Amino acid sequence: MQNPVSEEPDAGETPRRAVGRQTLAGLAMVVVTLAAYYPAMRGGFIWDDNLHLTRNELVRDASPARIWLAPFSSIEYYPVTWTSYWLEHRIWGMHPRGYHMVNVLLHAACALLAWRVLLRLRVPAAWLVALVFSLHPVNVETVAWITQRKNLLSMLFSLAALLTHLRYEDEHRARRYLTAVLFFAAAMLSKAAVIPLPAILLASAWWRRGAIRRDDVLRCLPYVAVAVLATVVQQPVRNEMVTAGAQVHSGGFMARLAGAGWAVWFYLFKALLPIDLIFVYPRWVIDPRSAVSYLPGAALLALFAALFWQSRRIWCRAILFAMVCYVVMLSPALGFVDFYFLKYSFVADHYQYFAIVAIIALVIGAILQILRRVGKNGTRPAYVGAALILLILTAQTWRQQLIYHDNESLWRDTIARNPTAWMAHNNLGNELLTQGRVTEAVEKYRAVLRIRPEHAVAHNNLGIVMAQLERPNDAIACFQEALRINANLPGPRNNLGDVFEQQGRYDEAIESYEDELRRHPRSSLAIRGIAWILATHPDPNRRQPNRAVVLARHSAVHNPFRHAAAHDPLAASYVTLILDTLATAYAAAGRFDDAVSTARVAWKNARLSNRQELVDRIASRLRLFEEGRAFVAQRSGES
Repeated sequence: MQNPVSEEPDAGETPRRAVGRQTLAGLAMVVVTLAAYYPAMRGGFIWDDNLHLTRNELVRDASPARIWLAPFSSIEYYPVTWTSYWLEHRIWGMHPRGYHMVNVLLHAACALLAWRVLLRLRVPAAWLVALVFSLHPVNVETVAWITQRKNLLSMLFSLAALLTHLRYEDEHRARRYLTAVLFFAAAMLSKAAVIPLPAILLASAWWRRGAIRRDDVLRCLPYVAVAVLATVVQQPVRNEMVTAGAQVHSGGFMARLAGAGWAVWFYLFKALLPIDLIFVYPRWVIDPRSAVSYLPGAALLALFAALFWQSRRIWCRAILFAMVCYVVMLSPALGFVDFYFLKYSFVADHYQYFAIVAIIALVIGAILQILRRVGKNGTRPAYVGAALILLILTAQTWRQQLIYHDNESLWRDTIARNPTAWMAHNNLGNELLTQGRVTEAVEKYRAVLRIRPEHAVAHNNLGIVMAQLERPNDAIACFQEALRINANLPGPRNNLGDVFEQQGRYDEAIESYEDELRRHPRSSLAIRGIAWILATHPDPNRRQPNRAVVLARHSAVHNPFRHAAAHDPLAASYVTLILDTLATAYAAAGRFDDAVSTARVAWKNARLSNRQELVDRIASRLRLFEEGRAFVAQRSGES
């Protein structure tokens, strides 16, 4: 068979004309990508966008220095990603459209870089491969989900590193080599999933020259050093995040080994036939004692062995190169190392964003080879077929983005396609609760408990709803069950304290709040609970207004939700409770001007929380403070 064909200028084409043609091709790719992803730019924040963006204190800090100098903060150490958020926050605040637009532009940039890399590797139809990558529905999860900015940036910088490294190999300019290593460092500091890039550099050397030489290995060593250093810095936070979520993978090494084989074929199927895409796929049950569990992995190894055996044939060599790149870039997501999402599923669409280009290139290359054998008569149908496929991909990509418009649409689609997705039921319950749809929220939390009876968070959330429905005994039972399942779970003790306080069981309430603080010293809500009792206790001998003010102010200053209220109803509820407590403490201390001004701010936040009963309570207390009267709880525990 003939060697791979590249998209280089024709022999009679002038350099200026070639540059102009490629510039138009690049612009066309960007325009098509922007048009295909128009729905994504109209989406809002979903799921953990609040953790990474709206509630991320690093993004709101006056200086980006803390982003780079605090590797052991409460979220992953991805300073390049957080810096991009920091810069955008200065431009358009917390309006989601700007962040979505940047995600789409970054995706288009990744497609352009993929095109240039494929040209360097002399891959056939490089432009078409990159265009299909830009339109592939599997990539919607990465592009339409703001949190996956880390995917986009790490892909962008890793492609830049690969392209620059390939140019260095062709031109032998030391500056290019240093730039390539720096690009890889930026990729690792965006997201560590691109750690296998040094292996891709070796595979590319084999593809281009037919062998891996000693110099190729030596050139990879600085990349390996960068990968190791970044991993050492990032690992403590990653371990904390994983352990905070309890066990994420119940199987031993053999179960993980078998599951890795399943995952590769799963991803391959979705790459070739992107249908029934789900945000949370059903979680497999893998029996490491069954030989059948290892068949997918064995088949994969057999394929690699056969391709290597026949690697002198150009088509076997091409398939082997593509499959090596694909599996190597998938390897961080195959379950050998714990990461948080394994709690919910062993696979996710965004994990093959780094790998899918290899499979697209392989498929398009195979089609071209078939058409060459058919002859010129097959050219026109090929153009028609390619246009039809691109239209189908665009239509499916457009439709898939609608799922990511908001939390409710995301979780409802997930449940419709995967009814056992307990995480989706729980999160939909949270969303319904923030909208004031309490009865529907109860149904979703109970759905979680039918699927996973030992789900502590769902018991806690159901208790919160029971408290809102004024069913305190049911609420207490739910909180106690949550603690029985997970004694270290943040929240249930604080919630118990709230219910005890409402019942007038003040000693038990304080004991619950203090127990919460012993286990979670930064719990601003537990501090708020103690401050409330000290400010409103019906027994004047038990009131300590000045101490209540100190505690309430501490709670307000250290409240992690204080900047997110405008975009997050749940955060607005927490901010309201804390400000209401501070206003009440001021009134108890006789500082009525401070009480009135603080209560007015609390009332504004209450309106953002979608909880009318909270709005009414704040308004009634505000009237008291304006009249120069403090609020005191009744003997029954009124609050």
